[in-house]
Amino acid sequence: MKEIMEKPYRYKNKLLEIIGERHKMSVAMLTYLFDGNFSSEEFWDLIEDYFLGILPKEIM
Repeated sequence: MKEIMEKPYRYKNKLLEIIGERHKMSVAMLTYLFDGNFSSEEFWDLIEDYFLGILPKEIM
């Protein structure tokens, strides 16, 4: 703990990094969904793909 307090720039937390990346991806996906002019069927297909781990290339 002392080293972290003295050199916080060296501290890495992989779990928080992963959570941060997933959050960014979720925000990007929601923005894509609600800013896009998708039909109801397209919208739900995109939601289904998202939960299957398939992201649109525009998100990546």
